[in-house]
Formats: sequence, C-alpha cells, structure tokens
Amino acid sequence: MYKIMCALFILLLTIPSLYAEPVKKLKPVPTQKTKKVEAKKLEKTLIMDEKEKTAEELLEKMEAAYKMIINFQALYKEKVYKQALIANSEDKLSLKSNGKIYVQRPSWLCQNCWRLIWNIDAPVEHQLLTNRKTLWFYNSISQTVKVQKFADLNPGSQFIMNLLLGRLNLPKEFNVKKSLEHKMRIELTPKGKSDLKIIRAELEPVNFWAQSLSIETKDKTLYEFELSGILKNLPEIPEMEVFNKQNNFIVPEGITPIY
Repeated sequence: MYKIMCALFILLLTIPSLYAEPVKKLKPVPTQKTKKVEAKKLEKTLIMDEKEKTAEELLEKMEAAYKMIINFQALYKEKVYKQALIANSEDKLSLKSNGKIYVQRPSWLCQNCWRLIWNIDAPVEHQLLTNRKTLWFYNSISQTVKVQKFADLNPGSQFIMNLLLGRLNLPKEFNVKKSLEHKMRIELTPKGKSDLKIIRAELEPVNFWAQSLSIETKDKTLYEFELSGILKNLPEIPEMEVFNKQNNFIVPEGITPIY
C-alpha cells in the first residue's frame, strides 16, 4: 500500500510539468557595444542599397539634394593646383583656402533670393558675394570692393557656386559614369561646349550631398573642394542682411566700388 501511495504522489507531481509551457529565454539587454554593431550593420545595408543605383540615378539624387533646401551654411576647404606651377609632372599647390559659406535660395519669404557669401578666412581674409549675375570681392581690411560679372569667374568656382545654389540641370548638362574605385563616386563630363574637363564627386550615402569635389578644367587647373558642418533650412541667416531687396550687395559707406 505504501508503494502505491508513493507512485501516485510522484505521478501527481509530474502531470503538471507535462502540460506546462516551456520556459521562455529572456532576451539580453542590448549594451552600448551591441548598439554600435547594429548601427554599423544598418549603415552597411544603406550603402549596399545605394551601390545598386545607376550613375544616372545618383546624379539625379545629387541634384535634388541641393534643390530641396531653402538655405544652409557650412565650413569649407579648397585647394587649387595651377598648370603654371607643374614641374616634373607633379602638381604643386598654388592656392589653399578655408572659411565659411552661406547660401540662400528662393522661398515664399524671398522669391528671387539667389544669394551666396563665400567667407575666406585664410590665407587672406575677404569675402566673395554673388546673386549669380554680379560678383563682389569685398576686403574689409583694405576697405575695397571689386565688382565683376559672375560669368567672368573661373569655371571651377563657377561650377561650385551654381551647384550650391541649385542652379544646374546636371542630367541635361553632363554625361555621368560611376567610378571604378568607389561606388558612391561619380564622374561628370560636359555634354556641350565648356571650360570644364571632368568633375569627380564623392556622395554621402544617405543625403547624396557631395562630400568632396575634384574639378579639372581644360587649362589644366585642378580644384579640390570639401564641405563640413552643414546646417540646413535655418530660420534665418543674419549674414544675408548685407544684400538689399534687389539682391545686390550693400557696399559699405565710404567705399567706392572698382569695376
């Protein structure tokens, strides 16, 4: 009798375990390290997706990236290599500059606002200002303002300014192909008559802005241009107050412009 009671007791203990749900394993709490790994995986996925895009699609996205903004400001670096300083087949640096760029495009607040300020901090502090028709060179130290037509500006700087202002029709004006070395780099060659020879643009994989530009002109000048610290669609850019309602630079009092 004792043995039967023990057997029944053991059976009663085991029956619930037969029908009980299996214990679920708790997911580990993600650490900072695992978060970084997941973020890198996501970034790689985004970049892999963009690798499948054609050169023409990348060019269209690059153009749209500049035309979708109202204004922006950014830090820039530029290097210019001149043919006259080439010796023993090695390019020599002829100009190096850095500073800030401010751009204002048309909006409901200012329908005709095509304004660009190119603040050069080094090697010599001065400003280039344009409404895409006229170009003003303003030196606050020597208190001089030189005026010229925008069309007379060198082709490299002209391309950069037109791109930043969103004034180019890239698919219409340029042939494009992907670089063999970098999947987010495209090479542009003009379709029509131009002083530009070839433009290489390395694009950001998410917003398609040109991280860097390398521009070769037919006179064998090379322009290397980079932007960083970009701030877009700001409520206002106080620096733009140097333009009047007609989009002309307000020449400081006491200075006679040189034409």
